[in-house]
Amino acid sequence: MAVGQLALARAGLAAALVPRTAIDPSTPGIRTTPIEDGPVRRLLFAATRRTESANPTTTAVVTALRDAARQDAPQGNP
Repeated sequence: MAVGQLALARAGLAAALVPRTAIDPSTPGIRTTPIEDGPVRRLLFAATRRTESANPTTTAVVTALRDAARQDAPQGNP
């Protein structure tokens, strides 16, 4: 997904908010600017293959991500 967002930014059609690991700052046509004014918050979803039963590994990863997000949440926010 970040590749598509970066292509739109390169074409001058959009700005892209992507993680640092998704972009090489030396990529032609792209300027990077860190966002440092505070924590960036967004709603994330885990898209997984639909199956008859839950995959234990997927369940564990989603649980770990939820726990990590809660640890980094500012006080007073779930």
